[in-house]
Amino acid sequence: FDTRWPKEVLDLIKTLDHRAAAASGVRIGTSGPEGYSSETIVGPKDWAVVPSPIPGQGFRIDWCLGNERAAIDATWLCASVRPRQEGDEHSWPRPVDWLFEESFRAYAGYSIEAAAGADGTQTLTLRHPRTPKNSVAVVVDPRRGVVLEVRFTVDGKVQGTTLFEDFVEVAGAFWPRKRSHRSVGGGAED
Repeated sequence: FDTRWPKEVLDLIKTLDHRAAAASGVRIGTSGPEGYSSETIVGPKDWAVVPSPIPGQGFRIDWCLGNERAAIDATWLCASVRPRQEGDEHSWPRPVDWLFEESFRAYAGYSIEAAAGADGTQTLTLRHPRTPKNSVAVVVDPRRGVVLEVRFTVDGKVQGTTLFEDFVEVAGAFWPRKRSHRSVGGGAED
């Protein structure tokens, strides 16, 4: 993170990290447009990410099991295996954006403003210093430790929105069962 951000903002962002809950042992399935789906299986020390192949498109399987860290890239028909290293047990790719604190790491160097909503939510607005009219607004439910909405704006006009809905509690954390994207042109992707 950007350590210049206020402590209360950093503390709020830490509540969004579902990695510890997932590490207790969960299976996270995701699906998207055109038949894409993926399954992330996480245990205390091991994990695997297995996508469902789509005809005509490549895919990659990653895992950290036992004493090895490996990946198979079906696009290039190659694989790589190496001995497991310290930290590999936590290096699995996030299956859902904004449920893991590293989503915010991409915004290091941005300014951040926090605003409380009447409903108890907090909106974190991120702005790059070179483009202050553009922003990313992340609406957080601090009680459940989840992101409800992410809005991308250009020159103050919303260009796209991602909504997270229909939450269920698993392994001590709340997870969205539905994620939808809306763009300014009216296009939608669930």
